[in-house]
Amino acid sequence: MHVHLVYVHEGRGEKNGRRQLINPHYFAGCYDLTDDLWYELADYIAANYDLEALEQLFIAGDGAGWIKSALEIIPNASYVLDRFHLAKYITHAVGPDKKAKGAVWRAVKRADTVDIGRVLQEFKATHPEREPAILKCWQYIIGRG
Repeated sequence: MHVHLVYVHEGRGEKNGRRQLINPHYFAGCYDLTDDLWYELADYIAANYDLEALEQLFIAGDGAGWIKSALEIIPNASYVLDRFHLAKYITHAVGPDKKAKGAVWRAVKRADTVDIGRVLQEFKATHPEREPAILKCWQYIIGRG
């Protein structure tokens, strides 16, 4: 039995000067099979949204297999790395170097893996002691970490 927490939302907005999720709905509980969670989520989406009108449906997470398994059940969904874990890997790779961190994030926002690789390689050339963290970051970004 596994305990999972997932949520659905319609983007981010601002209220009273604070960023918050728009129309969040949370699913939490103990599931014998992870598929049971994804079927519950799929039912909720089908009951609350016009599936033909949905422009984008993203499954975001840390890259764990149980999260990616949602793609087999949730129709027309795409997997993306969540920002929290991505930031962690980027920070470990480039440390406090704001220029390198900014360059990686700009490439991430463009989904330009070639440029991400180039930036990390250039950083590694001048910071060889960070090679293990840079490699882990690269592997995480390309889905092998």
